[in-house]
Amino acid sequence: MDHFTQLLIDEVLRFLFRQVIELITKVAPPDFADNVVHALYERAGRSGYWKAFRFGVRDLWSACKATLRIRRSHPFAAVDWEFALASSPGVDAAPLTREIPVLRGRKYFRFSGIQAAITRDPAARAGGYWMFPTSGALGYEKTSNLPVAALPLQCGGTAGALTVAVFVAASGNPQFVGVIQQGDKQGVFFVDGTLHVATPVRDADEPNCSWRRTRVARYSVGSHGIDKIDENVITTVRFNRIYGSAIKRQQRTANTPTA
Repeated sequence: MDHFTQLLIDEVLRFLFRQVIELITKVAPPDFADNVVHALYERAGRSGYWKAFRFGVRDLWSACKATLRIRRSHPFAAVDWEFALASSPGVDAAPLTREIPVLRGRKYFRFSGIQAAITRDPAARAGGYWMFPTSGALGYEKTSNLPVAALPLQCGGTAGALTVAVFVAASGNPQFVGVIQQGDKQGVFFVDGTLHVATPVRDADEPNCSWRRTRVARYSVGSHGIDKIDENVITTVRFNRIYGSAIKRQQRTANTPTA
């Protein structure tokens, strides 16, 4: 294949890819479209436009089906998570043992006798303060369409969320299935029907508040518990470019007060 032919093929694939992206944006609900488009651009940069186009056609079909499915409100949108945590088996709600102004009146939730997807610090104790009753990430599991909620719990210090509590829907109610402890400052979000957890990767010269690389792990969630799919370490600038809009959109949705 000569150079001109290769350039022509690349240009055609790029054009087709952009047309699929445009159709997904028009057909799908905004949250779903935003997540899918970010995932497709990431695939295009990693594997080329041909593979991204193939996956884009599949996602376009999913977007058409999802138009009706995702228009309904998420079943966990109005859940009182502080009550849901306190009433879950294997979860103990303890009073605040030290005076931290921002945590005044909050309870510390400690987890025991449950499945823990601990990927970084095996000695860590699962637990934390549920600081913002309406924050977290709500989504649907890709294969089963099961409603899922991922709730970061704050440790009370600068390490931020050291534990993420995960719930699925069982008979319309939230069922606690396990925790994720991937590292400090855990951020959670859904992309293409899959739960993502992001944590800093710091070098020796990097402070607590800044890092050049971010670890992004994907997890499958079901009534059986949590399974890790894979993880990748990418530059933080690229992470913000790929996932930034999706995270901000989900945070705005999660922090909107419910009636």
